[in-house]
Amino acid sequence: LEMHRGTLTSLAPIKQGNRRAELALREAEWLCACARLQGAVYPATELYEAWDTLLLNQFHDILPGSSIPCVNDQAIAELAQVRATAERLADQALEALGAPAAADGNALLLVNTLNWDRTDWLDVPALPGGQVPVASGLAWQQVEDITGAQVLALGGVSVPALGSVTLPLAP
Repeated sequence: LEMHRGTLTSLAPIKQGNRRAELALREAEWLCACARLQGAVYPATELYEAWDTLLLNQFHDILPGSSIPCVNDQAIAELAQVRATAERLADQALEALGAPAAADGNALLLVNTLNWDRTDWLDVPALPGGQVPVASGLAWQQVEDITGAQVLALGGVSVPALGSVTLPLAP
């Protein structure tokens, strides 16, 4: 086993689904823990069940894609369901976290779930009433995305590692 250097796969959707589900669950757990600190209910049972399904699909035949086709199909579907559950829980946690700051629609909550500070450009959907962030050092421009939808491109947005920033909005 000392020469074992990872798991290759013959079915990319399984490997990709596994990694995306892992990352989605990590993000959901962190956000749910933060929301719990603000008084929200921590969805321990749902997270446990999602992790259990993810770990089951890391079985020695499934992750490499050497299982029979019906097992591979089931694994792909289950990994997609795990990711959907994690994203739903993350969205609920973000609502709980954003409620105090952005409940009146006069603020934009930005959250960084990564372990490093981020300063980057960010595209957000066009805000109602033509609102824009009013923070010093922040550049913004109303543009169309690739689908033709109006988005607000924000430049110089800095969010600390495992933290958040609330940007006040004004017309």
